[in-house]
Amino acid sequence: MRVLTDSEHPVEIAYFDRGPIDAKDLIVGGYWSAYWYNGLIYASEIARGLDAFKLTPSEFLSQNEIDAAALVQSRELNAQAQSKVVWPASPLVARAYLDQLTRTKSISAERARTITAALDRAGKIGSSRDRNAAAVVRDLNSLTNALDGDAAKAAGQDGARMKSLATTMRGITAKLH
Repeated sequence: MRVLTDSEHPVEIAYFDRGPIDAKDLIVGGYWSAYWYNGLIYASEIARGLDAFKLTPSEFLSQNEIDAAALVQSRELNAQAQSKVVWPASPLVARAYLDQLTRTKSISAERARTITAALDRAGKIGSSRDRNAAAVVRDLNSLTNALDGDAAKAAGQDGARMKSLATTMRGITAKLH
């Protein structure tokens, strides 16, 4: 089983193989399917059953990305249905996009720090009645506009991630209004 990211430029970030069923005789075995479901990866092995895997952070995957992936919960899995995943507008999802952009060096360290600080402040706001809500909304709006400008200049997956980060930040701002 291999875990890959970025369908246009796949990079293996994890690998697992149970090894041969028998050291001497050729016996059919191995994984025939693997699916992500509610924060875990389930793999069906032909001869030995089902394995469940939990990802851990590495140079290829941050804890924010793992936690954001686990936010999407399904009551059932039908891999043939190709269900659309919709990420909630939350600081955690924004941090996952930010981690991806930081890893590819597509966003400046200063902009990343500024966005992180704004997301931290947004996470502490209890409601739109909070006296700090208006200032946080202004900061997020300003950063979102800057991201829109950056996204227009960026290419490929990085531009798409910047747009997704900006959309997520707009959703966070909408909740604070």
